[in-house]
Amino acid sequence: MWWMCVWVSMCLLFLSSLVSCVAVVHLCRGVGSWPLLGWGVWGFFMGGPHNSLSLNFDKTYFLQFRPKNSYEINIKISCDKLIKETKNTKFIGLYIDSSLSWKTHIDQMMIKLNRACHAIRYVKHFMSQYTLRTIYFSYFHCILSYGIIFWGNSAYSSNIFKIQKRIIRIIMNARNRDSCRQLIKNLKILPLKSQYVSPLLLFVAKNRDSYE
Repeated sequence: MWWMCVWVSMCLLFLSSLVSCVAVVHLCRGVGSWPLLGWGVWGFFMGGPHNSLSLNFDKTYFLQFRPKNSYEINIKISCDKLIKETKNTKFIGLYIDSSLSWKTHIDQMMIKLNRACHAIRYVKHFMSQYTLRTIYFSYFHCILSYGIIFWGNSAYSSNIFKIQKRIIRIIMNARNRDSCRQLIKNLKILPLKSQYVSPLLLFVAKNRDSYE
């Protein structure tokens, strides 16, 4: 699977050069992938006359992906200047951490989703259930669904599901202890886990040739 790690890292490096130059390095131990990845990183930015890209060192960091309980490897990456290491960084709207737990990203999402809950609670006395459902999709759902294919299986995603159930109870004017199973069906809204599985299935269906 080392080739997949290198591919992911190179994709992130390419996108970062267009967005904010965040260098993400995935170190794969014991499979000989570091020399290949090192060549790819520097070959991408230092491609001679055919490549005019350059690093913004004030916005360039590297992440060392590793399991949560593993030891940290002391890595120094420099190109004229030393590139700083970081434990987490924001990348095209996603907060990526070194253990890929998505805790930081979900914590930031919870702040936004709680604001959405407050907004719907404030206007629910003046609007119909249909209008509240429309607000849900235009405000809450767009935050919930962004990047869910990455963080949807995180252990911390249960916190997002609790907020989703809360906003559904607000829309349906239900009590805090009422079950959301039937309320979700009545509103025709997918619960969090179903929203996570749905884009995964669509991704596999659209890229079926890649899995043959």
